[in-house]
Amino acid sequence: SFQVGKVKTVQKKYKSAIPYLIGGTEHPDVATYAHGWLIEVYGLTNQDDLASHHAQQLGRLRQGKGNDEYVPVFVPSPNYPQDARFQREEGFALIELTISNEGRAIDIGLVEESPESYGFGEEAIKTGARLLYAPRFTDGVAQEVPGVRYKYTFKMAR
Repeated sequence: SFQVGKVKTVQKKYKSAIPYLIGGTEHPDVATYAHGWLIEVYGLTNQDDLASHHAQQLGRLRQGKGNDEYVPVFVPSPNYPQDARFQREEGFALIELTISNEGRAIDIGLVEESPESYGFGEEAIKTGARLLYAPRFTDGVAQEVPGVRYKYTFKMAR
């Protein structure tokens, strides 16, 4: 089931992949991977509530296995700012956020962007709002984690 779901995902047949991947969550040997693939599929299809649900499940599965920290599990790519693309300008943006107990990025702020005035910061904040993490769990309870930084680098294709 899980393998069929992976193949359908790679083929971008997301809707038909979902039932197979959900089936994979029922098997302890592949449940961690199945949740990860479901996060990706739901993230790519803008079903953020379902992606967040599976991020939480993944965090629960990871608890107590030496992996109690939060982990980014869905990292969408930002759009390249139009002005920067037109002028062939490269840069970066550093954002700071809080990871909610659901694994969502909230309270996002811009820490630094370079160069300024090309829109790198704006795109990073917009895209950062879709970041999903397997949340940190302590004693079976998901924890909010403030002060997490994430850096987006914008490079032109060569």
